[in-house]
Amino acid sequence: MRSLCIAFAGLTSLAGISAGFAAEGDLKSALAKVLAVGPKGEGHKEASAAAKVVSQASVADLPQVLAAMDKASPLALNWLRLSAESIAQKHSGKLPADVLEKFVKDVSHGVKSRRLAFEFLSLADNTAEARLVPTFLNDPSLELRRDAVTQQLADAGKLVEKDKPAAILAYRKAFAAARDLDQIKSATEDLKKLGEEVDLPSHFGFLMTWKLCGPFDNLDDKGWDVAYPPEKELNLAATYDGQKGR
Repeated sequence: MRSLCIAFAGLTSLAGISAGFAAEGDLKSALAKVLAVGPKGEGHKEASAAAKVVSQASVADLPQVLAAMDKASPLALNWLRLSAESIAQKHSGKLPADVLEKFVKDVSHGVKSRRLAFEFLSLADNTAEARLVPTFLNDPSLELRRDAVTQQLADAGKLVEKDKPAAILAYRKAFAAARDLDQIKSATEDLKKLGEEVDLPSHFGFLMTWKLCGPFDNLDDKGWDVAYPPEKELNLAATYDGQKGR
């Protein structure tokens, strides 16, 4: 898992806001202002001040900040990530592991917020990575999935010498889950070394077979407004009257 770098310069104090705390109303308002930041400096001044408020939120509010990332633009996402990291840094010994784990497991959250929550969880619970990474093999978050595929490839490699059939199955599992090209190549090479064939076109979703039906009359472009029989039904055994007969 990539190392977590927590740094947020300039958000260590704010007049009128006590350290480590932002009132609930203040936090909701601040999150809304950060989410409203736009390109070309639109709302930047307000977002900058609001981000400082967010960074002073309590550790109990960390999931709320993470959840705000789900609907953030790329620009607002950067603000919120830094605010969340600031909160986590100040409360590194009190991160709510159970709440963070629940957040990570909820795939309705965005892939970026779940990834950051997982990194916070790993700081709070040193068993989290070993327990959860294997469950990410088919995760919608490609970053979390990558961790799982990396682990699966490593596990498969340990089986090569002592149990070739098991190694093949493990590599097949990693190959099926892989989405990053380097991991796909790695799994492919390892499977070929074990004498296995790999169907890369199918894995990438390439269309390899198809059927043609036609031609149909399109003289003077009149076919644009006509729904021909193959467009009305799927019957691969049927024959139709076309432009030049059947």
